[in-house]
Amino acid sequence: MQTFAKPYVLWYLKKQRTDTVRGFELMIKPTVFHPKFFFSSTFLFDFISTLNIENKRFLEIGCGSGLISLLAHQKKAKVTACDINEVAVDCTKVNFEKNFRNELANVSVLKSDLFDELPKLTFDVIVINPPYFFEEVKIDNQLAWNCGKTENILLNFFLG
Repeated sequence: MQTFAKPYVLWYLKKQRTDTVRGFELMIKPTVFHPKFFFSSTFLFDFISTLNIENKRFLEIGCGSGLISLLAHQKKAKVTACDINEVAVDCTKVNFEKNFRNELANVSVLKSDLFDELPKLTFDVIVINPPYFFEEVKIDNQLAWNCGKTENILLNFFLG
């Protein structure tokens, strides 16, 4: 199965796609983590769906397609979503427009390396679905997957 699955997924991720994941229509461009193929996004989605986050300040670091932030907005949280990848930031913005049209009060989507470019706010909930392969990032399309050989992103998130 893996002999077929991995090449298929890699081929599939090379083009811009539109998919529905957990009831949200998502446009996903190459270099952006695709929540349809990897359990971590839907696992986090299912967890967030159990929380009462109405009127809470919600931060998603590494928003990718924006799936988790879309859910938080649907649950009436005040959402800030960020990603180091400009393509992911653009996807998240498009996906908010697709799913919520003009109902975008209390939503901010921006480019930031972890907390670097975020406004000085206190957040009630902070979520991250970090890249988990311990390899160096050499080109942008590796940002969604690789966190560095020395676990840089994880160390910076918890210590930084």
